[in-house]
Amino acid sequence: MCGFPGKQTPGNFNDKILQLLKTGNVSLIFYLNEYTDIQKITNYLDFLPFDRTPARSGQQDILVNPPGELNTASQLILFDNPELGRQFWAKIPPLSVYTPNLHLKSGSKTILQGKYNNINVPFIVLHEDKRLRMVLFNGQGFWKWHFYFQNNPELIPGYSALIQNMLRWTTDKTKLKPVMLETQRHSGYLGETISLKGFLFDGQYNPIKDGSMVVEATWNDQKFEIEAKSDSSGSFNIQFIPPGEGHYTLVASGYREGIKIGEDQVAMEIIPLEKEFIKTTQNADFLKKLARLGNGKYFDAAEIDSLVPSLAINNKIVIDDRTIEIWYNPVLLTLIIILITAEWITRKRLGLV
Repeated sequence: MCGFPGKQTPGNFNDKILQLLKTGNVSLIFYLNEYTDIQKITNYLDFLPFDRTPARSGQQDILVNPPGELNTASQLILFDNPELGRQFWAKIPPLSVYTPNLHLKSGSKTILQGKYNNINVPFIVLHEDKRLRMVLFNGQGFWKWHFYFQNNPELIPGYSALIQNMLRWTTDKTKLKPVMLETQRHSGYLGETISLKGFLFDGQYNPIKDGSMVVEATWNDQKFEIEAKSDSSGSFNIQFIPPGEGHYTLVASGYREGIKIGEDQVAMEIIPLEKEFIKTTQNADFLKKLARLGNGKYFDAAEIDSLVPSLAINNKIVIDDRTIEIWYNPVLLTLIIILITAEWITRKRLGLV
C-alpha cells in the first residue's frame, strides 16, 4: 500500500481493506508518504506499528544513517561482500519524510533510521502480531535508490535485494529458525562447485555475529565436513564440491558460545557430467582444417562481413588472340588451293562460270 489511504480513496474501499486485514494471516507493505491521508489512517491503527495518529509536517529531506556493523538486521544485508554493503549505504540519497514523529508500539522494531533536529526518525519498521506481518516504509524516494546506482553495476542490485528481503520476511508464515541453510541449486554435476549460504539468528531475528557453523554432508553412508566461512555479519559462505554422483544431505549446525542452537538441512542430487558439455566453445582449428580440405573458407562471427564477397560468383571470360601466317604453312596453303580449285571446277560444270 503506497500512499494509502489517500484523500480520494472511497469509504467502501477502506471497509473492504479493513475486513481483509481482520481475517488475519496477511502480509503487508505500507508506505507513508505525501499522498497518505493522516485522518483516514486512524482507521488502520490497530494493524500499523504505531499506536496514535502521527503528526504531519512539511517535507523534510533526511539523510539515512548507515546500518551499524554490530546491529545490522538481516533484511539490510544486501550483498555477500560486506564492503559493497558499506558502499551502498554510504552513498544512498536522502529520503523525503512527512511524518518524522512516529510513536511505535512496543513490539515494533526499527531497522533503518535517520536523524532530524536531534530526533531519531524511523525509515523502515518491522511489525508482527498474530494476524499479520508488515513492513512500514516511512518516507518518499526509496525507489530512487535503484536509479541512483545505474552507472554502478556492482551496487545496482542493492535496492532489489532490499525489497526481496522485505517480501521474503512478510510472506514467511513460519517462525524464523535459528539456523538456516540455503542454496539456489538442489542439483548439479560431478566436480562442479555449488555455493550455499548459512545464517544464524537469535529470537529477535537479529543475526548472531559471534556464532559458528558446522556443515556435514552425508553421501553413500559416508560423512564428511564442509568448511563454512563466516563473513562476520551472521552469515556463512559454503563452497561444496561433490566427490561423486548420487544423493547428498547437507546438515548445518549452529553454535553460540559452544552451545548448539539448532540445525537445518538441504538435499542435493549430483549427476554425471557429459563429456560433450565440458568444453562447449567452437574448435576453430579443426573447422579451419576441415574447410581447407574442401577448398572452402572458415569465417568467425566477428568476420561475417567478409562472407558475402566470398559467396559472389566470379566467372572471368579470357580472350586470347593468336595470329597464324598460313602462307608459310605448306599444309594449310595446299588445303586452301585444293578447296578453291574444287569450287571452280564445280561452278564450271554447272555453267556458272
